[in-house]
Amino acid sequence: PVVLYHFEGTLNDSSGNALNLTGGSPSYRYIWPGLIGMVSGTPSRASHDAALTVTGDITVQALCVMHAVPVNAVIAQFQGPGETEAENALFVFRLNSQSQLDWISESGAGVNAQFTSTGVTVNMPLTPFPFHLAARRQGDVITHFLNGLPFGSASSALTTPTGGTTATLQINAAGSNHAGLFGLKIVASALSDAQIKAEYNRTMGVGFGTIP
Repeated sequence: PVVLYHFEGTLNDSSGNALNLTGGSPSYRYIWPGLIGMVSGTPSRASHDAALTVTGDITVQALCVMHAVPVNAVIAQFQGPGETEAENALFVFRLNSQSQLDWISESGAGVNAQFTSTGVTVNMPLTPFPFHLAARRQGDVITHFLNGLPFGSASSALTTPTGGTTATLQINAAGSNHAGLFGLKIVASALSDAQIKAEYNRTMGVGFGTIP
């Protein structure tokens, strides 16, 4: 993985790349018996990390628990403060609501490619039930996953993102009613459906606080 956070009382990156998060006044709590998660706070990276400048295939996974119905709540994003060419968002992964996941990226000043999950017939569970989310960009097609299975239909091919020279990684950066986080993992490749299902199975099997 490029980054791997467990949020078991720290903001340390376990991937080996030492991309530790800072700031944001995170609060940790036992959300599940014997399991600590980050229930609030907006930690981030202080500076741009070239390792996260992924304009090609990428998979973002998060292990969550929902306290209340979210409203445009960012899980993780890698973007700059503006929309000039050098500050495009390479990805924004967020919970629009209990039944909608969203992915946003930019390919020029103010040019957004956005995909919201469609064809969804189930909701993400409310507290206290943990769940596993994933978003995959493969060949500019976005697919969302809930508990190892596709969540709605895949997108059409979106515009390839560009820029990111000033982008920084931010967690829970916008929106309201953020999910509590047990773990977050980003890999610079497109995991297959079977691999995402296997990651979900391993995660739920070895402990909710561990995304392998």
